[in-house]
Amino acid sequence: MTALKNAARRTLLCVTLTLLMLMLLPVTAFADAQAQFYIPNSAVPQGSQFTVSVEFTADQNIGTVQAQISYDESALEFISSDFGNGGGGLINLMGFPDSVSQTMMISMTFRALAPGSSQLDLISGSVMSPDGVMLSNGISAYASVTVSESDTASDDSSTADSTSSEDAQTPSVPDSRDSSAAQLKSITLSAGQLVPAFSPDVYDYKVTLPHDVEYLSIDAETSDPNAGIWFEGSEYLADGIVPRTITVTSPDGSVVNVYTISVLRLGDGESEAAENSGDDEFVIPGDEAYTDSEAITSLPGKTPTKPASPRDEKTGVEELRDKLMPALIVAMAVIILAIVILIFWIRSKSKNKLK
Repeated sequence: MTALKNAARRTLLCVTLTLLMLMLLPVTAFADAQAQFYIPNSAVPQGSQFTVSVEFTADQNIGTVQAQISYDESALEFISSDFGNGGGGLINLMGFPDSVSQTMMISMTFRALAPGSSQLDLISGSVMSPDGVMLSNGISAYASVTVSESDTASDDSSTADSTSSEDAQTPSVPDSRDSSAAQLKSITLSAGQLVPAFSPDVYDYKVTLPHDVEYLSIDAETSDPNAGIWFEGSEYLADGIVPRTITVTSPDGSVVNVYTISVLRLGDGESEAAENSGDDEFVIPGDEAYTDSEAITSLPGKTPTKPASPRDEKTGVEELRDKLMPALIVAMAVIILAIVILIFWIRSKSKNKLK
């Protein structure tokens, strides 16, 4: 009799602990964190040093940040960072905020080696809370830095031209403030289509993707090969609208154009008809229409204005809990029923022994 009661108690305790673990796991396993680059807002002269910063942002306080930065060692030379070390095309970052904060900025110093456009990639990024809970991993971001040729050659040529003849006519120089000096030649998507179709003079686009698309890579080519280009926005998609921007800066930094791509990822269960019906107004059920003024249009190297993220009212954690809750309720009901049957079986056994 005593052995049966002890077995029943142990079974009840194990069941209770299992249920608590299942209910708490979705709460602590997922959170939202992202990273974005801040680069010089114009082309960097060859041979000079410049700073690139990466800002990590989370919806909870940040304890530790880890990431790797890859770069083209033939075009850029890594000099130093307070929270990083490396070289040969790869930098290892690891640091923590000086105070309680949901953001952390890490700066790196480079030297420009060769003219042209060079891409920086943040790979394997992860953010942990102060108590060691993983908030997010697999964070990625990228940006392109443009290096211009040294001014020495141009200064020599201009001096020679000025002394050749006083009567010589000054050659025609294209106006660097022409917007075409800071325009894109093309935009390439890994999934979906731009609406409207790409045109260098059109700066606002929309892309609608089904729910099963979780990642969208955007690449672009500048009309002027010496123009600066900067990509902003996470490549990993959440349900709802995710703004992506491409900032193009003319070689002399006098003209800046921002191309905005509003990426709509449909929710689970939304039909194809809902996907095709949003051409006129980019509206998500429960949200107001997303307007161009809400896009992130900050310039490289300057503090951006961060609007409220146009996401669903429910967070990913809440959605996951809603999906798992029916299964948990059924499991609890089955377990409770099993415990009741076990208790009645134990009582019947004890009565038979007494008889």
